[in-house]
Amino acid sequence: RLLASADDRGQVRLYNILLVKNSLAVVGKGHSSHVTSVQFSTDDRLLFSTGGEDQTVLQWKVNAS
Repeated sequence: RLLASADDRGQVRLYNILLVKNSLAVVGKGHSSHVTSVQFSTDDRLLFSTGGEDQTVLQWKVNAS
């Protein structure tokens, strides 16, 4: 029930799937530049993001309460 997105400033955003115009997101900052990919784990408890310049994989714990 969540939607993840990423941008060129190193931010990962997590939205509730019930998107409303101008809805707020939980924003995580961890990469030094653009994020190339985001992917949920099979049980949706984790989110992984990969960075371009920093060449890192970050693991985020999803707390959907």
